[in-house]
Amino acid sequence: QQTQMFRPQTGVFFQVVRTAPENRDPAALAQGIKDAASVWGWIDARLAVSRFICGDRMTIADMAWGVHAHRWLNMDFDRPDLPHLRPWYDRLLERESFRTKWAGPIT
Repeated sequence: QQTQMFRPQTGVFFQVVRTAPENRDPAALAQGIKDAASVWGWIDARLAVSRFICGDRMTIADMAWGVHAHRWLNMDFDRPDLPHLRPWYDRLLERESFRTKWAGPIT
């Protein structure tokens, strides 16, 4: 999660959230989305066969990836369709602790 997702998704975050639209680098944004989507594809494939990343029970892996999913799914940009990612994120949101501690505003 840290070695594969942090760099590309942080680049997307800075382009979408922290940079004024007129100052954004479209090429950097597109590359960040492409690279992050590739990693999210791995997670989506895992979620195609189980309710959570490591099986049918939530583990620390879901929390580690869940905070990244919160950003990915709530920033304003076009993202590729990953059909299992949103339902998994919605399962995380069913937990009050995730909702109140990790799913706040994207700033």
